[in-house]
Amino acid sequence: MKTITCTRFIPVLLLLAFAPPVWSGGPPELLSYQGYLVDSDGVPLGTDGEGNPLPANYDVTFSIFDASSGGNLLWVEQQTITVDNGYFSVLLGEGAEFGSDPRPDLSSVFSGFDAAERFIGVAVRFDAGSDVYDDILPRLRLLTSPYAFLSSQTRSMVNDQGQSLVTTDGSHVTIAGGLSADTVSGSGSNLTGLNAESVTLGVFHAERIPNLNASKITSGTFSASRLPASIGGTRTFTGDLRADGRFYVRFSGTRRRLIEGLGGNAVWSSDERLKENIVAIPSPLETVKKLRGVTWDWNEEAIRHFTRNVESDYLSLSGTPEDNRQVWEEKRREIVDRYSRPEIGFVAQEVERVFPDWVTTSDDGYKQINMERLSALLLSAILEQQEQIESLREEQASRLASLESENRELKKMLEEMTQAQRRQEAVAASDRARLEALEERMAPLMLTGADAPVSSALDASRARQ
Repeated sequence: MKTITCTRFIPVLLLLAFAPPVWSGGPPELLSYQGYLVDSDGVPLGTDGEGNPLPANYDVTFSIFDASSGGNLLWVEQQTITVDNGYFSVLLGEGAEFGSDPRPDLSSVFSGFDAAERFIGVAVRFDAGSDVYDDILPRLRLLTSPYAFLSSQTRSMVNDQGQSLVTTDGSHVTIAGGLSADTVSGSGSNLTGLNAESVTLGVFHAERIPNLNASKITSGTFSASRLPASIGGTRTFTGDLRADGRFYVRFSGTRRRLIEGLGGNAVWSSDERLKENIVAIPSPLETVKKLRGVTWDWNEEAIRHFTRNVESDYLSLSGTPEDNRQVWEEKRREIVDRYSRPEIGFVAQEVERVFPDWVTTSDDGYKQINMERLSALLLSAILEQQEQIESLREEQASRLASLESENRELKKMLEEMTQAQRRQEAVAASDRARLEALEERMAPLMLTGADAPVSSALDASRARQ
């Protein structure tokens, strides 16, 4: 095998970052590469052996790896090159695929977090009739030309002092300092991770924020001076709207403060330290028995009542009359469907007779029930009923114990009577046996008349038995 020594290679990377040809005029997928080859004796290839140029053609494979030895094979192609007095020059990317080895676009080889680690390997086939390619070692690292370093600034726009103004990590763009523009187009719907503290000038005008997605503002706090004192008209906010301090909403001319728990689980102050005259609810079970749970169907008047405020309570996102009408029709259908089903609960007038302060009258004259206190009443009634059940259980247990004691006494008396009866039967059996024996002894005497008194005595004895 002929040994080839690489005494000098001059790899020149003309393009630091390749771009695939997705638009007209893009950089070509080619890499200029030159080298100088000598054999183990230091004689340049492509000579007659005496130092005279004699150009020769060789089949060569060029391979790009991510390590100086071993590593992963990223790209391979085969070319036939001309070596003249040791020198050759090729354009990588103009060759052909080599077997099943990878040959993607060159620009893709020089991308990724490890793109700085790229090494080229060269293998030469000296015998045209052979499939053997001899590797030329070592692999050489691909480096940039001096001014190619300027292209790295395409990933970080810098000012005159070399400080980064715009940087990118491949998926996000970061702007350092301020951004001034006469016009910023687009809705900004894909903006994320906004910092409210970055808004340092001006005041949000109510007309400028008709559709604010608060979920996109993930850090910082808007300064009070950046927000208008009030936002009038109809405004739609999506995402979470948070306010430190009190938040007021105006209903029918009156501003009402939204309390904690609105829209979720409602909570009420119930601390013992805030209460006095605490007593148990008297006769809760009897009170509950005065209430009546019923089922019912809503009538036509109820449907009109429940749908009366649809047009004031709901608006479409666009706010156009046509979309509003569509929303109102959908809400009406939902309400009609909801209140067309059988209901279960209480009648306000009946509850009012038992608990007048639980029932109020709306502005349109209809009764409405506030049942938030019912839970305490029901709990007290359940506890009272449970006490009654426990008392009955104790009484039944006592009666059962008494009956069991009486049963044991009766069993004992029955056993004693049974034993006495058995003793009497034994005595009677003994008397019968004795009598029978006596009759046998007296039988000869009973054959004569003189024995009549004796026979009479025996008859009397049998009668007694």
